[in-house]
Amino acid sequence: RQRRPRPDVATKEGGDGGGSTKAARYARVAATIDPWKIVTQPVFFYLKKRCTGLGLPASVCSGEFYNPQVALALGTVGLALLVTWLLKGGGGGAGGNKSGGHVYVAEKRAFVVDRSYVAEASGKGRESVRLVSYNILGDGPNLALSEKHGYCPRELRLWGDEGAAGGKGRCSRLVEEVAGYRPDLLCVQELSIRMMADLAPRLASKAIGLQQVVHVGNASTTNPAHEHTKNFPRGPIHKDFIGTAVFVNPDKVELVASKGLLMHEVLDRLEKTGAKPFSGNLRKRLKSLTDGMVLALVKPKGGDKLVLVVCCHLFWNPNWPHAKVAQSYLATVEARHFLEQRGLDPDAVGVVIAGDFNSMRHVQPSFFPAEQKALYAQKGGGLAAGYTMSGVYELYSKGRLVAEHPEHPDSFGRSIESVEAEARGDKAEKKRAKAGDLSTNGLELRDAHAKLYPGVPAPRITTKTDDFHGNIDYVWTTPQLRVTKLLALPRGTDVPEGGAFPPIPSADWPSDHLATGVEFVV
Repeated sequence: RQRRPRPDVATKEGGDGGGSTKAARYARVAATIDPWKIVTQPVFFYLKKRCTGLGLPASVCSGEFYNPQVALALGTVGLALLVTWLLKGGGGGAGGNKSGGHVYVAEKRAFVVDRSYVAEASGKGRESVRLVSYNILGDGPNLALSEKHGYCPRELRLWGDEGAAGGKGRCSRLVEEVAGYRPDLLCVQELSIRMMADLAPRLASKAIGLQQVVHVGNASTTNPAHEHTKNFPRGPIHKDFIGTAVFVNPDKVELVASKGLLMHEVLDRLEKTGAKPFSGNLRKRLKSLTDGMVLALVKPKGGDKLVLVVCCHLFWNPNWPHAKVAQSYLATVEARHFLEQRGLDPDAVGVVIAGDFNSMRHVQPSFFPAEQKALYAQKGGGLAAGYTMSGVYELYSKGRLVAEHPEHPDSFGRSIESVEAEARGDKAEKKRAKAGDLSTNGLELRDAHAKLYPGVPAPRITTKTDDFHGNIDYVWTTPQLRVTKLLALPRGTDVPEGGAFPPIPSADWPSDHLATGVEFVV
């Protein structure tokens, strides 16, 4: 565009407009300025430099392309992009809360109203309780610092601040994240004694106010006479043993009673009473596992009703889904026993079971033994008929797991031949030890996140590495608790196959799991 004609310049001798004054000089300069041209000129300059590669017309490459209409259009688009960039934090991620080069996820996630919750008159005015469950990824060469997580730079996987990217290790980043959620109850998995020594004092700060209740494994180290140390198949528990823990905010909830134990201790107690729910290789494996659980009986301040919080971490190996089923069952056995021991009616106390269940919502036949894969593949018959949920998910969501389910201890690993032999009345098959149908021992459990997204059964991702992703972390509640809010999972976790969400840990996410959370009233 041709340059705007310059207005007549008044002389000091008294030309019109008072040219000798500063105001007049400013007015003359302002008259020569085209604001849209100033805004869009850098864009045009970039286009001119890139015109050949972009395949733009010659008029653009020559530079003779400026006109008010194009300037207005580009200026509007540029302004919209600028506003979008600022809303996303100026290039620093949602919220724009940067510290040491990291954007903390607490700013990206919020507790949203549960779509299935309908406020009732009886619920108004009742104090809500917020619970967060989080597998924080254990520290050390076998976990966070292993080659398994080599896709993430080592400086982002260090637990302490020394040598960490931006001077903030995973512990510091986790504390900032948890502080953003403002939980009243915190369930933690993969927390070693050494990590606890760093984490607990920070969580107990005035800004967060969380006090440690129980950490499974802690007593084993501080008390040599503890039964874990005497009977544990692999020897004494050491400082890097990863366990589970529960923290409470004493300003919001009162701790009434608590207990920490390993899963196999529940099985030990059942066997002392003469019960033999599991046998063979499964029993041996259950006895050798270090997976634990913590139970905390709490009472929200200002109320008189109790809530039992169960934090657990199930066996990781996908080739042993029947072991996870067994551990899930044992968790409900212990929850009921814990309440009955204290003279409480299990049907009158609200229960939350939260943690890392290491189990997808659906059955995974690819991890079945070869002989069972053939049986499961039979169309419309055998153990394949109608079983799509994983054993753990079906047990908790339906309250019962029939013995015919392919991940039930009685059925896992069976072949077509063994099923046919049983049908013929084979004596060896009849004598085979069986647990029978399993139940949740009267606990009516609901997956709290099941209705978080419209049209999506549940979040598809609570963990993602470079070779695996899925929803394996859950918060289960009973009807005595009215879930009012849920911790929304990050954008991309509800997209099929998880393609929109990056592997973690990363600069934004300090663990290979995402925290899950609920807010409820009793």
